[in-house]
Amino acid sequence: PAYQDYTIKAKVGSALSSVASVKTSVGLCAQEAGGVLTTCDGGTNGIPAFTPTKEVSAATITDGVIEMTMATGIGTGVDGLKITLTPTAGASNLVWKNTTTITHVAAKALIEKNNT
Repeated sequence: PAYQDYTIKAKVGSALSSVASVKTSVGLCAQEAGGVLTTCDGGTNGIPAFTPTKEVSAATITDGVIEMTMATGIGTGVDGLKITLTPTAGASNLVWKNTTTITHVAAKALIEKNNT
């Protein structure tokens, strides 16, 4: 079980990293729009459309909110479930809150720990 937790956490970590450039693009969009996120959608305003990865089968970006759908083959409690990254405009940066439908305990802890 410990090794399985490790591999699942590694794959979830990779999934979170796969949207790092999208998060940066959302930040730039928000800055250019004066802190307003309503025009920060995938494929517009400098935000690229997401390209699926081995761990993430799809992701949508609407009003700056990134919703990732996990691929299959990662593990029980993760496969096909979602991670949502929601930005809030702060005084000088975006603050991200991660929520998830993932039920795997170690993976969920990793996702929620990465709230920045």
